[in-house]
Amino acid sequence: MSLVFAELIRKNHLSENQFNHSRQQRTILNKSVQDVLFEQGVLKSPTLFKTAQEIFPGKTVNLQETAIDSQAVIMIRREDAQRYGLIPFAKEDGYLSVAMSDPTDVMALDELSFMTGFHVKAFLSDHAQIMEYVQRYYLHQDSVEEILQDTIEDTPVEFIAEEILTSEEIADIAIAKADSSSFVRLVNRLLADAVSARASDIHIEPRDKVVEVRYRIDGYLKNIVRIPRNLHPRLSSRIKILAKLDIAEQRKVQEGRIKVLIKGEKIDLRISVIPIFHGEKIVLRILDNRSTQFDINKIGFSDDELEIFKSAIHKSQGVVLVTGPTGSGKTTTLYSALEHIKCETKNIVTIEDPIEYLIDGINQLQLSRFKDVTFTTGLRSILRQGPDVS
Repeated sequence: MSLVFAELIRKNHLSENQFNHSRQQRTILNKSVQDVLFEQGVLKSPTLFKTAQEIFPGKTVNLQETAIDSQAVIMIRREDAQRYGLIPFAKEDGYLSVAMSDPTDVMALDELSFMTGFHVKAFLSDHAQIMEYVQRYYLHQDSVEEILQDTIEDTPVEFIAEEILTSEEIADIAIAKADSSSFVRLVNRLLADAVSARASDIHIEPRDKVVEVRYRIDGYLKNIVRIPRNLHPRLSSRIKILAKLDIAEQRKVQEGRIKVLIKGEKIDLRISVIPIFHGEKIVLRILDNRSTQFDINKIGFSDDELEIFKSAIHKSQGVVLVTGPTGSGKTTTLYSALEHIKCETKNIVTIEDPIEYLIDGINQLQLSRFKDVTFTTGLRSILRQGPDVS
């Protein structure tokens, strides 16, 4: 018995019989002792955290303010993370750092050290927060059959049409919504799970015999599921219909957008389709306004770098060039800069392709080759409107 649970028993927050019963249930249910006690209503998370702080002072970590190393996460299996109530978040020089709701569980630490070959450093964290990150980083790699057992109601996804559609488009979308076949349920489940996991992208990649689906989480791609190859044409057609793309065209690059409502939250999806050897590769970029905070002070600059950057964006003329690979934070950096400098005395105009987020107080121009709105024509036009920042 760990020191934390011994103290909880001493303070009459739970009995020894309740603790022993939860340990038996842990193996059967593949859940931590903490989860079993919470579900039974015997113990509450704040009580556990407060008691653990008294026993284990000074080594507390807030996962929301901590960079999670995906390479550290994969060193411990999901089953073990659930059973012990922990999440690894860093590894360095033979040491593995883990956030635990009970860092005094010496037996767990010894087992983890044996399994990983690393010395394990334990930090205290809130149990609910740990389980949220376990869900996010250890995505279920269920078989397709298990995923498709869920109904549309289990993962509600509603597609929102913002523009006036033709009768044919309305009919197509109505058919897609009404279709309860397996691949429609699969699309809904994948979208809902990706949003829950705070993924930035969904990659749907056809191979010789299967279609691989991967999520990008915190910059790293993670394999989620393999879909039978024969589902790919219908899956691709459904996404293209909803994004108002040409379902008959399979040899050209296409781009579009979908706005969806997932569990009451409005989410924008940017769709990119490219033809590869085995079919059409589809990437859905998830533009989730819930998790987007354009605060220039919280995007990772050091103090010196931040002062240099602020000085540059406040200049009355010049160019600020932001470069980097996909997922490196270019969009977040630029939108944070706009959020920082906007005010009612400035006329700020952007030219974007595409507009990913709308910011109040900023005039945002979307490029469109079909409407002859190019970078050249757009820049020429906005310069006639007296911009202070463009």
